[in-house]
Parts: sequence; structure tokens; C-alpha cells
Amino acid sequence: EFGPSHRTVAPTLVNLAIAYGALRQLERQRELLERALRINEREYGPDHRAVATTLVNLGSSYGRLGDIEKQRLVLERALKIKQREYGPEHAEVANALVILGTAYGDLGDTERHQEFLERALRIQERHYGPEHHQILPALGGLSMVHGRLGNFTRKRELLERMVPIMEREFGAEHCNVAVTLAELASAFGDMGDIERQQELLERSRLIEERGAFQRFYGSEGPGSAAPKDGGADASASGAERSGGRVAAAPAPEKRQEGDDRMILRQLASAALRCALAVAAVGPKLAGLGHCRLCSRRRHAPAWLVAPPPR
Repeated sequence: EFGPSHRTVAPTLVNLAIAYGALRQLERQRELLERALRINEREYGPDHRAVATTLVNLGSSYGRLGDIEKQRLVLERALKIKQREYGPEHAEVANALVILGTAYGDLGDTERHQEFLERALRIQERHYGPEHHQILPALGGLSMVHGRLGNFTRKRELLERMVPIMEREFGAEHCNVAVTLAELASAFGDMGDIERQQELLERSRLIEERGAFQRFYGSEGPGSAAPKDGGADASASGAERSGGRVAAAPAPEKRQEGDDRMILRQLASAALRCALAVAAVGPKLAGLGHCRLCSRRRHAPAWLVAPPPR
């Protein structure tokens, strides 16, 4: 009807790429996004906001394929367009800052990672308010940055901000409340407050044992399936990449002393990284994102993207 390179073909290519990404056909996803980018650049010019949107999706694709440097370059370009089109303090710019900051973190540039996330958080707090769920990606990313820097007091403060927002938006029995409580417990442990650490781990364990992970991830449970392509999601790195899976929790009656702490720490780190990876690419791609925690396709797997329907 329009030909293979018409401007109306580009959005369909992007949607098709999202579907291939959900099916873990990452090379095919990349090919379609690169084709859509060429069409948008020719039709609108290299600096149009439609080009920026495609660049963000393509950056996420490069990240999942493990090409973090190429991801960074693409996202830097997208950020420049968004800043010019929307202004430097717009929420669209903040979203780009979160995913670009995460790419810098994966490249080992903790300073830029922190800088971008702090800037994003300031914009989002002004735009949405200090207790809106949209600020959770920046809060979660900054908590991990400060944890890596050894600033455990600041990590604790950020996680303590996250918990009540998550409980309000998703419910106190949601599995990602459990993993964030476990991550908060680890911060208290790093600060030497073992009593508080154990209290939070117990809260997290009780949520887990009441079936939170099964309700959210299905009967297979978290960590039951390994990635098929060996690639990494937009922000997955470090321990979360080892073997491509997270250890599944053993049945309660078979737990050995110390298992809870190890398992919940693994789940917490993986869930936070998963959430940030998916949240940063926007709601459309996030809706069909691949969950790094359970290695399965999940609709809106990131509790940092949007609250569930009520």
C-alpha cells in the first residue's frame, strides 16, 4: 500500500521489534529497529523526536545484546534530541537520563551513573512529586550506586523512601516489596545493625512464603529458567549475569540456616536490576520486557514502571 520505506511503516517495525524482543530473538529485534531508524531519519531528519524514541528502543536492544558501548552512543544521541525538543528539565529527558546512566554504570563509570540518576531524580520529583512511583527507577539506581561506593547510610535512606511508595502502589504483599526489604536489610547489615537486618529479612521471607513470587512469576517461580540467548538486559551486569539465572528459593522445610539471607540478597539484587532495565525503556517496551529475575517474558515485570490495575 505504501511501500517498504514509507513513514507509516516505521511504527509497525518498532512494534514488531518489540514482539521479537519478547520472544528473545534479539538480532531480529535489532534489525527491525535499525530499519525503522533509517526510515525515520530520512522522513523526519536526524534530530526529530520520533528518531529519539527509536534510538531509545535501539539502545535497549544493544544493551540486551551486550554491546553496552554502542548502547551508550545511541542513548547519548537520543538524550541530545530530547533535551532540544522538550527542554532540559522535561520528564522525557529524565527517562533518558535513567537508562543512559545505567549504561554508564554497566561500563564501570560510577561517577557518570550517579550524576545522571541524581539529575533525573531532581526532574522527576519536581514533575511528579516526591512520592510518585515514577521516581522509583532513579531511587533504586541510586541506592545501588551508593551501595557500590560503600555509602550504606545513603543507600538505606533511598531504599526507605522506596518501600512505602511501593507498598502504596503495589500492595504490602507484592514480591518486589519483599526483595526491596531484603536489599534494605543488607544495607542495615553493612552498617552493623544486625537486629534490624534480621527483622527486615523476616518480613521479606514471610511475604515470599505466602506465595508472592508464585503469584507474580507463575508456578515456575523466580530463577527457574535460564536465558536462551545469553544476552543481558538494559542494565543487567555483575553478579546478575553469572550463569544468566538467580538461584531459586528452596522449599521452606528444606532451608538450612543462612539460606534465607543468601537467597533473598540474590533475589533483591536481580529484581532491582530487572526493574531498572525494563523501566528505563518506556511503558511500551516494558510491557513486553524480558524479566532478568525469572528469565521469562513478563507483562510489565518492573514494579518501577507502573502500578498494577486496580
